[in-house]
Amino acid sequence: DVVAGGAEEPSPGVPGAPQRILRRWSAGSWTNLAAPATGRVNSLAVTPAGLLVAGSFTSLGTSPNVALWNGSSWQSFGSGTQAWVNTVVALPNGDVVAGGTFLQAGAHFVNRVASWNGTQWLPMGRGLGSEIHAVAGAANGDLVIGGSFTFAGTAPASRIARWDGATWSPLGSGLDGIVRTIVGLPNGDLLVGGGFQTAGGTPANRVARWNGTAWSGFGAGLLGGVQALLPMPNGDLLAGGEVAWLGGSPPVYRWNGAAWSPLGTGNSWPGTALALASLPNGDVIAAGTFTTIGGRAANRIARWDGSNWNPLGGGLGGTVNAVAVLPNGDVVAGGAFTTAGGANIPYLARWNGTAWSALGTGVDGVVQALQVLPNGDLLVGGHFATAGGLPAGRVARWNGVVWSAVGGAVDGSVAAFGQLTTGDVAVGGFFTAVGGAPTAYLARLTTNCPAAAPSFGAGCSGAAGPMALVAANLPWVGSTFRANCTGFSPGSLGVGVWGFASPGVPLATLHPAGVVGCDLLASFDALQLVLPVGGAVGQQLTIPNTLVFAGITLRAQVLQLELDAAANLTSLLGSNGLRLDFGAF
Repeated sequence: DVVAGGAEEPSPGVPGAPQRILRRWSAGSWTNLAAPATGRVNSLAVTPAGLLVAGSFTSLGTSPNVALWNGSSWQSFGSGTQAWVNTVVALPNGDVVAGGTFLQAGAHFVNRVASWNGTQWLPMGRGLGSEIHAVAGAANGDLVIGGSFTFAGTAPASRIARWDGATWSPLGSGLDGIVRTIVGLPNGDLLVGGGFQTAGGTPANRVARWNGTAWSGFGAGLLGGVQALLPMPNGDLLAGGEVAWLGGSPPVYRWNGAAWSPLGTGNSWPGTALALASLPNGDVIAAGTFTTIGGRAANRIARWDGSNWNPLGGGLGGTVNAVAVLPNGDVVAGGAFTTAGGANIPYLARWNGTAWSALGTGVDGVVQALQVLPNGDLLVGGHFATAGGLPAGRVARWNGVVWSAVGGAVDGSVAAFGQLTTGDVAVGGFFTAVGGAPTAYLARLTTNCPAAAPSFGAGCSGAAGPMALVAANLPWVGSTFRANCTGFSPGSLGVGVWGFASPGVPLATLHPAGVVGCDLLASFDALQLVLPVGGAVGQQLTIPNTLVFAGITLRAQVLQLELDAAANLTSLLGSNGLRLDFGAF
């Protein structure tokens, strides 16, 4: 018998009859196959289990766009696909492969091609043309990804999308070309660089800014592609990429708020800056494919001292994809190089200001991403199988002494890390599973001992208004916790209070100058004199880098001593409290 499928048409010779998309030729005549259905059939395949039907329909079986007719009833394929299936094939092992315009099959993001193993839909490799090149954490804790995709999950999103923990959403109408780097600013704005020419329909050559509502460009923008962005403390913006051919200038440009200009002078052609980082003293590290920069020889990595580019020793013998600055100021470079400073140090090397060295025995494959963790450990991602001789599927951790694997193995390559405000690390790249669990292109690396700093209690008001204590970061083991308190009047003093308990007693019980309604929210286990500057004080606590501190809870508060001209205490006030839960990553 012959089965034909196609677009909706009425049954022949029966005016007004329900439309059919599937018919069967048998014994010299056509008959309708199964119940009436609307939509379209694009592909058919005969299998031992029956007739496999795929297309754009919702009323065959219960799985949209793909179904199986076993001769008497329709069988479903999980929850089907979210959009059209253009072609379907049954493999000899009984699996089914479907391809089309869909981005989701069952519960998984599969990017236009997926396989059915008899129980669930699974992604197949990288899918078709949807790549993630950049991940970043937004100021509100959301995750932002960029790449060459046009969908995120099942939502249309042109090259950039935001994940709020539950759903994907676009950022306006997105960009008209690939996104290669994303940087989140403290005020919540996002800086984006890549190969695009417009953002949200607005001219934005290779660099754009999203303020939460609309896109904007930076002057006339840049020619060539942008691979890295680095905001500077003075508000300037550095951009690096394939811009070296602009008059032979360096592959790094500076935006001063009004115009772009090359960072340094002299020929740097050919060369690309793939990564940028800033040192504690404000100097800038640029790395990539260049062998000269600013007219000076510098093999793939160089340092800008504010006036000139300078090489880092003998440089690196191959492309550098990523750089990171450790808490002590040392620079780590990762990439596809085979030597560092002329020595046999492949893929990953450390510059201490004088010489290059290896990180233990290193990794056995290309490094594409680096991330410094809160305690100073280094997270390394790329396309390697071992780290320090130990199995480490594309992600590994260096604690300064030894290597360790991180989570389950990634089945592809890792291209980018992004630190979230929660302390979690977003991992993006060209993979479909982590630790054997399906996850397309994007995963989250988290901890079972998270850090937190919630506020409790209420601050009091003095001559300068209400006191407000706000955490600047989270209290991770091995890091320095910092908080800022506002509301200090001129001539006052501050006292930082750290305690394991929260007494909750009125300050008036401690001193007659205690303001009514103000409470002591942290016990006096440790006190710290803090001097106000501009009506605010900073409070900080260094947490030792040992796991014995993980899970400890500490309270923090700031007291204000308002003084008169003769240095007499006139009032004693307190801020709100912070409950610090020490976390370990």
